[in-house]
Amino acid sequence: MLKIMAKISQILSFIAFACALSQNAASITVDKVRPEGSKRIYQFMLKDKKFGQLESVAGGKSSLDGIEGFRFDEDLKLDMTPLGNQYKLSIKNRHYIGASGQYIGDEMKITMNDQEQGLYLSHKDNTVSGYFERDKSRQAITIPMESRFFSLDNYMIDQYEIFLAMRNLKVGDTIRDSIFIPQTMTTAPVQVVIEAISMIRYGNMSDSALVCHFIEPTDQIAYITKDRKLVRLVQPSQNITVELYENPLDKYKMQSKPVSIGDIVWRMPLYAVYLIFGLAFSFPFIKKNYRKAAVYIAIVIGAISYNLLKITHVPLQEWYISAYVLPGIKAGGSLYFYAIFSALFAGLIQELVIFIPIILLYFVLKDIAKTPMLIGIFSALGFGIYEAGALTGGAFQSGTIGIISWTVFERVLTILFHMTAGALVGFSLNRGTKFIGLSLLAAIVIHAVASYLVVFVQRKIIDFAIFEIVVALIYLFFLLGVYLWIKRNRVRKTAKSD
Repeated sequence: MLKIMAKISQILSFIAFACALSQNAASITVDKVRPEGSKRIYQFMLKDKKFGQLESVAGGKSSLDGIEGFRFDEDLKLDMTPLGNQYKLSIKNRHYIGASGQYIGDEMKITMNDQEQGLYLSHKDNTVSGYFERDKSRQAITIPMESRFFSLDNYMIDQYEIFLAMRNLKVGDTIRDSIFIPQTMTTAPVQVVIEAISMIRYGNMSDSALVCHFIEPTDQIAYITKDRKLVRLVQPSQNITVELYENPLDKYKMQSKPVSIGDIVWRMPLYAVYLIFGLAFSFPFIKKNYRKAAVYIAIVIGAISYNLLKITHVPLQEWYISAYVLPGIKAGGSLYFYAIFSALFAGLIQELVIFIPIILLYFVLKDIAKTPMLIGIFSALGFGIYEAGALTGGAFQSGTIGIISWTVFERVLTILFHMTAGALVGFSLNRGTKFIGLSLLAAIVIHAVASYLVVFVQRKIIDFAIFEIVVALIYLFFLLGVYLWIKRNRVRKTAKSD
């Protein structure tokens, strides 16, 4: 069964990839590929041994020598001993590029063993100028250059990503260009053959990716996903692999950056999709109750309640990870064991946060007490739509996900799950404490099971695409079960009244 699902998910991924590649590269800008605050952590491996790491953080809009562009803060640490070189290399760099990826300059501090060096370069008026600093002496630099070019600096994998991401990439194409290498202050020819689309593992994740074979300046293979993210780079001759480290749980983190009016405008197409699906799911109920003010009050209160997670779920999970998970794993504990409680926390707290406005409105709004299932559905609808927009709005605005994507599909089904749980809990309100407790327990368990499955992605037991398909099936079976349970209880109530 898993093999069949894997094959189906692979085919769907390739179709989605082909659709993503049809997007015109001219509409892609650096801030869409790497929005402000986004981080890339690349780990350098020689066979199975780690010998270094690159951390790249997008600093957003910035300028160098009066030239407007985007800044990236790069922090590279390499221990070259495994490669037969008796030195350690550390580079802290502020790398500046234009909106389409063209080189602007670098402010670089280099430490090789205990020797410190500095390199300052700025591209302006067809010239790269600056200075190289060592032992308190400076050497001026002036290099005639073209008006527009890319940089591919040694070990700076984030620059490789930008080089590939700013182009229309199609299987069978060959890219020929020339690039600038800031550390050596030289230029070099580049030739890249786009060979295929393949499923690729990187760290704890997997995804479909384009296989980009660099023939020049050195023989290496880069893998870039449909959202223009370079996830792996291999140098076969030296048995070196560089992989992006990415935690699958990061996608569920709440957005901390304030959202402006401009952000909301940019994200309106995505919000509209969630709203349309939410209305479609709730249509059988709203068509008879659209005149009731309680319906709209419930949606608004449900949406607002999502923010309670910032003072409940988020600090609790952070405390649990720092106090128990990290020390436990270091002591030899099992991630599968600790993930059980993490998943339970997610299910328990989120379902209680959804339940709070339902029970509150049940007692406050008298006209809804006769049909509390409605308040459960629409309160959960507001929560689900707000949650979907908060978790995916930034990625949509930056261009890393599209309207048609696995991520949006998952969020749509999560809205349906929340509404199903809301309907179940709401329906139980007039049926006593026992029914309410069992309904809440069912919603918590289903939520926790879906959250727990993430650990199997982390341990490379299943692919992320399979995870999303399995979760979708769980939600749909939950919907069917709730529908049949409510239907049976209504029939029983009708029979008793007769």
